[in-house]
Amino acid sequence: MLCYYAVFPTKNLNQDILIDFLWDWLEHSKNKMEGLYIEKTFPFEYEVDHKHLKLQIFDEKYFTIYFSTKDNDKNTHFIVEVIYDMLEEKIHLLFSKETSHDSRYISAVSIPVLFKNILVSPYIKSDIYPLSYKAHHVKDIEVMKIQEHQLPILYMHTTYIDANLLARKMLGLAHVCYCKNQKEEGYIEIIDNHESRIFQLNKKRQSLYQIYELNELLRNEIIKKYKNHMPSYEQLYQNQILHQQNMTMKNAHDY
Repeated sequence: MLCYYAVFPTKNLNQDILIDFLWDWLEHSKNKMEGLYIEKTFPFEYEVDHKHLKLQIFDEKYFTIYFSTKDNDKNTHFIVEVIYDMLEEKIHLLFSKETSHDSRYISAVSIPVLFKNILVSPYIKSDIYPLSYKAHHVKDIEVMKIQEHQLPILYMHTTYIDANLLARKMLGLAHVCYCKNQKEEGYIEIIDNHESRIFQLNKKRQSLYQIYELNELLRNEIIKKYKNHMPSYEQLYQNQILHQQNMTMKNAHDY
């Protein structure tokens, strides 16, 4: 099941930089692949234990990173995809998680550190704000409502939830904004496409649970918004196979 999707315009990004991000992530996480040496000739594939890495360029346009790992103890399969559109200079990030029916393990969705490192890097073009782990202080939220922005804005009408904690949990999903001396009104305002709606808070429930609920709400809305337009490794791979089959048939017919 696709749990997270994001797409952002980039600047000065290339496949070598993405490979450096990938290498740093693998080397400093539980996903380290023993014996891995990334050759920059594509397609590249490496598999060890329960981890599988594939690097490929499709249609001379998409540079793709596909990494999958299986947690046998929790019967869970994780898939991480980075798809860089070299012509349009856009990056697509996809994170999927499959859990078997007999698994008793269900976790909240936390995006891979690889994604976080890419999102806060200087290679992502700024929206109304740069992507950040910190909330943004604003003086006049009404001005923000009429400005163009790719991501929704979460405006804090509360001090019950820490704005910077919310910003860390919403990285790549929304910008979090607050004003000083905020009065407690008990809700968060979601500003998107010049429209506002309210996410009501309940002080009888733990704040972290409500952050997870808001995170899930925004993740699902973004996936629904882009579901017919997002590329994936599997889709690109299948398109390549189909193209090769068609070319084989055409060449046989011409012969």
